[in-house]
Parts: sequence; C-alpha cells; structure tokens
Amino acid sequence: MTQAGGGSWRWRTYPLAILVAIVAAVVLVVVSSDGASSLSGRLGGDFPEFYAAGQIVADGDGDRLYEVDRQVEAQARYWGEEGSLILFAYPPVVAATYRVLALLDYRLAYLVHTLAMIAALGAAVLVLRSVLPVLTVHRYRLAAVAFTLTFLPMFTGVTLGQNTALVLLAGSGVWWGLHHHRDLVAGVAMGLLTLKPQYGVPLLALVVLARRWTAVAAAAVTTVVLWLASAAVSGFGWMGPWLDLTRSLSEIDQGANLHNEVSWLGLAEVALGAGSGAALAIALVAGATTVAALVWRLWTRPVLDHLTVALVLPTLLVVAPHSLYYDAGMLVVSVGALITTIPERHQPQVLALWWVAGFGHLGAAMLGVQPVALLVIATWAWAWHATSPTPEVRSRRRRPADVTG
Repeated sequence: MTQAGGGSWRWRTYPLAILVAIVAAVVLVVVSSDGASSLSGRLGGDFPEFYAAGQIVADGDGDRLYEVDRQVEAQARYWGEEGSLILFAYPPVVAATYRVLALLDYRLAYLVHTLAMIAALGAAVLVLRSVLPVLTVHRYRLAAVAFTLTFLPMFTGVTLGQNTALVLLAGSGVWWGLHHHRDLVAGVAMGLLTLKPQYGVPLLALVVLARRWTAVAAAAVTTVVLWLASAAVSGFGWMGPWLDLTRSLSEIDQGANLHNEVSWLGLAEVALGAGSGAALAIALVAGATTVAALVWRLWTRPVLDHLTVALVLPTLLVVAPHSLYYDAGMLVVSVGALITTIPERHQPQVLALWWVAGFGHLGAAMLGVQPVALLVIATWAWAWHATSPTPEVRSRRRRPADVTG
C-alpha cells in the first residue's frame, strides 16, 4: 500500500468516522430498545447465551450451569414469544466472567460487551503492529481496526454478542510472544485460547512440534488454573456435564446451523447429510491432509514469520469440528499478512474484493451452505502459495546432494 504523505489525513479521518458511526448506531439501537427487543429484532443476537450463564453463576447455581432446563429458565425472558435457546457450552470460568455483566441491566450489559469487543479489536491491532508489516506504518492502524470491524463475519460476531474479537486478541498475543521470544506471554495467551478448545488445542500441538517448551509449560499452567477456576464455579466434576452438553450442542448444530459452518466437517455434512459416517470420514481425511500440509510448511519455514501465521489461521478454521462464519473474522490477520505479497498497485483492489466476499454470508440460508467457507479455503490457498520456498531456499536444500554426488 502506498505510503505517500498527500492523503495521510484520509487514513485517520475516514476510519475514525466509520468507527464513530458504528458506535453511535449501536448506542441508538440500545437506547431505542425495550429490554431484549429492538426495532431490528432481538437485541444482542447470541448475547442471551452468555448473559444468562452469568446470571446462573450470580444466582449461586454454578453446579447447575449445564442443565438444559436451568439454561432455558435463565434465557426465557430474553427470547419473548420465540421460546428459543442457545446452549452455553463454554467452561464455567467463562460464565463466571459474565457474572459482572449479569449484574447490569440487559441493554447496558450488551452495550458494554459490544464496546469491549471493539476495544479488543483495537488492542489486537496494537499487539500486532510490531509483527504485521502493514501495521508498521502508523497511519494504517486505525484503518486496520475499521477494516476488521466492518468485515461482515467479524462485525456479526461483535454486534451479535459473540467473543471472536477476544479470540483474535488472544491469538495475537500468542503470535507476538513467539515472534519476540516472550514465550511466557505466548504460553499464557495460548492457555486462554483453550477456553475455545477447537482452536487452542491444535495451536498448542503446533507449539509442541516447534519445541517452544517454555510456552508449552506456561500454557499448561494457565490451563490448570482455568480448570481449577471452573471447578470453583461448578464443582470438580464439571467436565462430565460439560462434555454431555457439548455433544448435545453438536447434534443441534448438525441440523439448524449447518449452513453457517466453515469447517471441513460442516461442508461435508452439508453435502452428505448431518451425522453421516461418510461425511465424517471425508472430513477426517481432509483435516489430516490440511494439518500435514501445515506441518510440512512449518518444517520448510522454520522461522515463525507473518506468512506462516497467515497459513495457520485458516488451517485452524477448517480442521476444527465446529467453526462458524463469524469465526472467519480472524482471517483479517491472514489477509493483512498476505497483502504484502502482491504488487502494490493491486493491493487496494484485492483488499476490497476480499472484504466484499465476506458478504457472501448473506446468501447462506438460501443456498444451504456457507459461502464464507470458500473465502476461508481461498485464503488458505493464498497463504500456501505465499509460503512456498523461494528458489534460493530450494537450491540450498539440493546443495548437499550435489556435493555428495
């Protein structure tokens, strides 16, 4: 992206105007709402899942957190006549963190949560500024926040009460720590990511392969601390009910939520049917192949640079058994790394095309499959190509054989 000084003010003024407009719109929706009902529908989208879990803990019922009837009771007032339910299937310590928000009025809690997620995006940009080339130019940082927030999968996650922004911040902390050899910081951030185990556990496995033992130890200690905190909320036997509820959530998602999946398993089940043994087999083969490709790249690129990380993120999304379209919001980091691999004159057009592709989600319900999944796969392919060994690297690998020959 050009760094000419003539339009510097635009890189600050336009993104700031976008961010102010979004915050103002959120405040307007909250102020004009009546409890959990707003002019645009239910206020908060998935937020009742987290808010009600916090209320359950605040009521002293942490040991009943994974009882479906208790979750129905806690969420009922936020669904009106819809009578629906979003199962809360995170570890108890996550519900405990929402206990503070549960002390607030629902509308105020949603507003605080949304603003906190926007702040988390800004914090992620600050963390990444020393490791992501495009962010080394000061004027692009505010634009990066606006670009990230308005990318539809991330925008949906932020405004519908999800925690994608926090996952992005924790992942950024892992990368920053590993890049700067602050393995203790990386390990703590990785331990926090285990609260979303479909991403945290594979990432921990990659760090084990890299033999960054301080980071692994810090992640293990952090995970144990979080487990004990969960035990303090729901008792030492909390994992049994939690796993049972997680399985129930998977069965529900296999039906109603398949069109929102971006993982290999979700795509295979769309094609072959929910719960299909053939779909599971195909997903396992595709996942194993994707992981093997990633491990190969990590071997060929021993330095954990920004391009390698650009490949890690879409890999985590497709191999996870449960990845929804708003999780794809994390791919803004990948595209921020990859954009430097194409000619400068084409960068604005590529960024615009990639950003617009995020709106493919709007056609998911009609198509029965998530178009954003194609964007995830395309980003993975772009990163795979960008991380291909250079001719110089390939030459160095052949040199020992040439000498011995």
